Amino acid sequence: MFITAAHRVSAAAAAVVLGSGLLSAGPAIAGEPSGAQTTASTSTESEAPEVRRTAADTHSVGHPNTAADYADGLIRAWVSGTTGDLEKRARPKVVRALTAQGDAHVKQWKRVAADADETTATAVYANRTTGRLLTLEVDRHAAAKNADRAVLTARFTR
Repeated sequence: MFITAAHRVSAAAAAVVLGSGLLSAGPAIAGEPSGAQTTASTSTESEAPEVRRTAADTHSVGHPNTAADYADGLIRAWVSGTTGDLEKRARPKVVRALTAQGDAHVKQWKRVAADADETTATAVYANRTTGRLLTLEVDRHAAAKNADRAVLTARFTR
């Protein structure tokens, strides 16, 4: 079931990204929830953005909020270069996949979709500059307990 859900989410995310002009929209803040009001420090490029949640962040019943938030934390750690938090949240193969991408355009990732089955959640991020998609698979039960290494896989497309 996860594979079906993951493919459905990836396809939906690609359609949203390509069809809605998401890549050209506003300032990019990694892990920014859809519709969120944000504030970001502009003093230096290396500072991680601060995300403030609003009523627009309410999701439909069944949305994997905890797992998606956990994945957002991984993206924020990647953006800020916080290696310790990156290694705490993800398995070593995920850390290697993210760091292999380099720092170019790292601040341009935005979550565009999330879906889940009973055990895993999938969070899909789009890079506003390159158009690439990143799909993270998260162990829902581990994320709910804020356990280490709940991000199981990372897959880049395009």
